[in-house]
Amino acid sequence: MESENINSISSDNFKYIIKDYNNNLAQLGRDSLAEETEKVYFSHIVHDSREDVKKILNKKLKVVNEEYRQKYGIDIRSEVISVESTDSPWKVLFKVRVKADKDSQQFNGILESNCSIEGLKDP
Repeated sequence: MESENINSISSDNFKYIIKDYNNNLAQLGRDSLAEETEKVYFSHIVHDSREDVKKILNKKLKVVNEEYRQKYGIDIRSEVISVESTDSPWKVLFKVRVKADKDSQQFNGILESNCSIEGLKDP
């Protein structure tokens, strides 16, 4: 019985970590968009903003993945698979494939996050 409680707590902790990671995607996505809009604002040429934002976000996620490894002991691998428009002109949808392992627990799926562009510099 005690072993089941430990497994349940461990499982809840793993779910919390994945949920926390997903919650952070919106801010990381917004930061990536802000970085890209800065380029446009200062007249840099942008050929494919979606690809540029994906690259920026992937770099940010690489740093976050390492932070999660050190803080929680979880191995996370992620890749931004798309940056998409939504029905709202003020939001962008990010889709990120995430594979995570901790002890005997695993997560393999696509996390989605809507990000508001309100308040970013308008090029």
